[in-house]
Amino acid sequence: MNRLKLTLCALSGVISLVSWPTVATARPQIHSIEDGTVQVRRQDSGVYIYGRSRMPLEPRDALLPSQGARVRVTCPNGIRQSVTPGRLSGVMVICPDLARSLDGRDDDDLLQLLAGQGPYSPQVWREMPTFIWPDVSPEATYQVAVTQTIFVEAESSDPFAIPTTESRETVIYEATVTANRWRYDGPPLKAAGRYQLQVTTANGWGYQTAFQQLAEETTADVTTGVEALLALELEPVDEALALAYLYRDAELYWEVITLLQPLVAQETIPATLHQLLAESYLKTGSVGLAETHYGAAVTLAQAGEDSRTTAEAWVGLAKVAAGQQQHELTAQRLATAQPLYAELAVDEGWVTMIDDWLSKIQQGSNTTP
Repeated sequence: MNRLKLTLCALSGVISLVSWPTVATARPQIHSIEDGTVQVRRQDSGVYIYGRSRMPLEPRDALLPSQGARVRVTCPNGIRQSVTPGRLSGVMVICPDLARSLDGRDDDDLLQLLAGQGPYSPQVWREMPTFIWPDVSPEATYQVAVTQTIFVEAESSDPFAIPTTESRETVIYEATVTANRWRYDGPPLKAAGRYQLQVTTANGWGYQTAFQQLAEETTADVTTGVEALLALELEPVDEALALAYLYRDAELYWEVITLLQPLVAQETIPATLHQLLAESYLKTGSVGLAETHYGAAVTLAQAGEDSRTTAEAWVGLAKVAAGQQQHELTAQRLATAQPLYAELAVDEGWVTMIDDWLSKIQQGSNTTP
């Protein structure tokens, strides 16, 4: 998880008028910014600052142009590349001549979903977090329980036995609610504590997911980051997207949903907003809503000729199918995403990853009676 140290000290660089050097270097740099602004997330600290023309960039920096902004980056080979507005793009994606991403593709969540496992554990950071789960019906009443996972040393009558630990679930709060959105108001959650959210209805429907309260240091980082981004006074949608990326990097998926869902009704919503919503719904167990927003992301991204977001959304739809144990549909959706990644100048290893997934899905199909 990327930890975002957006300090107010670093924020001073946002408003200072810096005269950036113009000497030629092997580093990429921002060439021009028109019809908007661009936020630059620094590779070493995660700090967001305002980008300026001729500003040097590092390979692991990322750029987030405002909606409608026209931002161009000069790559080390002298070629100028445009940056997609309204989405966070890494410099190594913008400049294909840079080395391929140093982050190897080690994602295994799709295969875990196919196996019926739950690979995600959302985080919370507020004293009274808001939880959201799949809606059964407008008339449904939900029984909600929050349990804390406590690790204790297992009892043994053998004095020479090697000590082992076991986990126990202790109910710390219960409530009855009539909506699929609930603000927790029980005992304070402990920093870095592990918990379970369990929701049931009278007809036997159930929902359960593990979650964790952020550690104190990470909570401070996120809090400072939010304050720093709000101080930038961005346009509403740009601010929401910047905050959503911050929350996503901290695995605060319920925060992403709470922030972005009210914006869906607006007429001009970027595909990346639906993409972030879909990912957050998937990772909090609302598979139906995840599929809806991945589909919307595909439609909008295709209309805007945004191949990367289209490919990402198809992989998301594949994960939805995997969570439903639909092996054939999973493979079909991956096969749709793969050529889209192959067309990109830098695919960040996704073509190879999809090959690996498809091979393992095929092997599983061959061994199924």
